Formats: sequence, structure tokens, C-alpha cells
Amino acid sequence: ITSGAMIRTTDAISFIDSGTSSGDMMELQASGITTGNMLFLNNDAMVATGHLLVVDNAADRTSTSLLVLNDAADASASAPMIDINPTGITDESVLNIDVSAASSGAIIDINASTTSSSNLVNLDISGATTGHGIFINNDAMVATGHAFYIDSDADRSSTSLFRIDDVADATASAPAMLVDYQGVTDENVFKLDSTTDAAWTSNIIDVDSGTGAATGNLVDLNIEAASGGDVQGIVINASGPLDQAGWAMEVNATGIFTVPVIDVDI
Repeated sequence: ITSGAMIRTTDAISFIDSGTSSGDMMELQASGITTGNMLFLNNDAMVATGHLLVVDNAADRTSTSLLVLNDAADASASAPMIDINPTGITDESVLNIDVSAASSGAIIDINASTTSSSNLVNLDISGATTGHGIFINNDAMVATGHAFYIDSDADRSSTSLFRIDDVADATASAPAMLVDYQGVTDENVFKLDSTTDAAWTSNIIDVDSGTGAATGNLVDLNIEAASGGDVQGIVINASGPLDQAGWAMEVNATGIFTVPVIDVDI
């Protein structure tokens, strides 16, 4: 079909099916080895308001999906199922999902039900970028939701819920984790709470310095001058029966030391 320079207001190809059918409206079947594309859209002169592919679905959709990809390829496949390769410089998003209705389902749902060694989501940032790997803009957070939430089952064994491996050297000018509190609030920045009142035997916070000749502090509290006398470094509130020796603080020094254990410089 060759369309000239005329102004066309109707479809070039139209399939209209008003009956109940179990067949496909269009089927492309390739049984031979080909280097071409099954469907090729060449957008050399895209109009301002048109789209290359539009799926307009009615509101009565029930158990059908708008797009289904069934792939039986094994490990010999050398290409992903969906490959998006932007080569131009743009200020627009590669993938934009805009949900304007009240939805109770997940925007993106990944279900891994088989044993796999691959990552569910992999971000490989190899170029020098000033953007963020993952950016969550929480301008209008609802009252009961969370910006980031991990729900782990009881059968977790040797895996961690959150892990950071950082090999940055002394040239790094930012910490591995930074929390910048800019608002005035009466809530905690970090809170650890055992809501099930479980009898845990591990430590809530455990710091292992390693055997290197480190010069930094394991815990450093810097109370700046603007805080005045309203800030306390460490506060312990104990309400239960205390029968453990050293319940407030215990120091076990097994090495040879020639300086005070606690040094107060006023």
C-alpha cells in the first residue's frame, strides 16, 4: 500500500470483526530461518500527535491481556525478549506508566516461582551520570503506604533483605548511605521495633571493624553548636526486669591496651 501526499482521514487497512470468533484477526507465521523482522515499523517522519502502536481497549476487559509474550527460548538465546535501544538525546522517559484511576493491583508485578540464579531487576550503570539509579518522588504520599517496603517470609535463611557492597576508595566524596533530614518532625529517622515480641538472640545493631589499621570511628556523634542543650548523645530507657550484668554497657577488652577505655575530654 503506497499512500501519496494526500490528506487521509480513514484507515489504510481496517479489520472489523463483530462476531464471536476463536481465530486470529491477523497471524504472521515464520517457520524458516530469517534475518528479517516479522513486523517492521519505519518511523522516518512521525507526525506530532500520532503513535506507532496504540492499543485502545474498552472498559469491560476481564481475563484477557492487552499484550502477551510467550517465549520458549532456552539459555542459547542471545537477545532479550524486549529490547529498547534509544540512540538519540532526549529529555523524555523511555518507559512511562501513568495510572490515573484508583487501582488495587501492582503497577509492575514480577513473580519468580522457579529456582533461578539471575536478578529480578538489574541496573547496570557504566557511564558517568548525574542522575539516580532509582528515584522515588514522594510528593503526595498516602497515609498508610510506604515509599519502599520489604516483606520477608519466615523461611529466609542465608540471604539479607538489604545489602550494600561498596569498593570505593579514599577518593569517594559521599558516604555509602546518606539520610538528609530537611523537615521538622517528631518522628525517628531510624526505628527498630520487634512488633511480634520475639525472643531474638542476635544483636539489633552489630558493627565489625575488621582487622585493618582503621583510623575512623565505629560510631561518631557530632552535636553541633546550633543544637544547644536539647540533644542527648545516648539515652537508655529500661522498663523491664534487668538481671543481666552490664545491661546498660559492657566492655570486653581481650587485647593489650595502654590508653583509657573511656576518655572524656571536657
